[in-house]
This record gives sequence, structure tokens and C-alpha cells, in this order.
Amino acid sequence: MARSRKTRTPAAKGAPGRILKSACALGLGAALGILGFLVLFTFMADWNPPEGIQGGDDFSRLLADFDREFSAGGTAPEGLNRLLDRLEKRAAGVEPHLSVLKRRRNLARGAPPETAGAFKAAYLRGAERIAA
Repeated sequence: MARSRKTRTPAAKGAPGRILKSACALGLGAALGILGFLVLFTFMADWNPPEGIQGGDDFSRLLADFDREFSAGGTAPEGLNRLLDRLEKRAAGVEPHLSVLKRRRNLARGAPPETAGAFKAAYLRGAERIAA
């Protein structure tokens, strides 16, 4: 009885190579797609979000408003102190609190003598809150 020898056809011989190449191509395409999504997401996260989503932009705007009013000198110190109170309520973290404290110190230094004591007391209360 003669055994029949199975011979490979050229199409069957190249099939594993084609599968491997297509799997590598799909994997590379998926990796590039995920990488592109991550890069796009990273750049989108650095852009300014719509108003109301992030409080940092609002806090920065209020700081700029205070600086503008303080340098103009037309606003009463009590009004500036109220603005600093609002800023202090919105401050989240140490650096924003230090920014408010620095502005309180500048307000206390430039205040008239009759109101300087109240502003210095507010400065000291703010310093105690940061230290706690």
C-alpha cells in the first residue's frame, strides 16, 4: 500500500505569512489610532473649557479684576476687601490662597490709617487659615 504524500500548494505555503502580516498591520493601525486619540485628548484638555466647567478660569478672572481695581485706585478699600473675601471662598489649594493673602497684604499696606487695622486683621486671619 502506497502512502500518498501530501504536497503543499503555493497558496497554502504563504497563508501563515499573510495572516501574520495582516495581524501586525491591524495591531499597528490600532496602536496608532489609540495614540492619535490620546494626543488629541491631551491637546483638547489644555484648551479653555466652556464657562462653568472649570473654576480656575473664573478665579483667574476675579484676580485680574481685583488687580485692575486695586491699581486704578478708584474703588474703596472695603469693596476690595469684599472682593478678596469672594476670592478666598473660591480659592482651592495653597497657591490660590497665597495669591489672595498677598493681595490682602498689599491692601493693608496701602489702606488709610483708620481702616488699616481691619485689613491687617483680615490678613492675619487669612494667614492663620492657610497655616491650618
